[in-house]
Amino acid sequence: MIKCLWSICWFLGIGTLTIASGQAATLHVTVEGIRNQSQPVRVLLFNVPDSFPDEEQSFKTQATKAVEGRAVVEFTDLAPGTYAIMAYHDENGDNRLNRVLGMWPSEGYGLSLNPLVMSPPTFQETAFELPARGFSLTISLQY
Repeated sequence: MIKCLWSICWFLGIGTLTIASGQAATLHVTVEGIRNQSQPVRVLLFNVPDSFPDEEQSFKTQATKAVEGRAVVEFTDLAPGTYAIMAYHDENGDNRLNRVLGMWPSEGYGLSLNPLVMSPPTFQETAFELPARGFSLTISLQY
């Protein structure tokens, strides 16, 4: 009986050690090319391909003010894996990326990996791997 209890305690201790050993990563995002300090820059993080780039389905979202043409956000406690980002300058403050004819962004926007897109972007075009040690990336806005 004592041997069985010891085995259970040892197993639970290893499980706790694995959880506490740093499986959470930090993602540092810098958004550049912001043309003015009015209104926030919104950074949307996606972890599911089918949800990209629907803002309402983003995994996490942060908004911050620009300072001297750039904005910085950090996403913490993320599981290592594949992610994609869309960032935009919410110039009219309505908390959504406005589009002309429902298609072309009318506010400055950018994507992780800064791909040149001629059609709606896909998760695959913008996806990157977040390692356990964390990752930093820079997104350039286009107006």
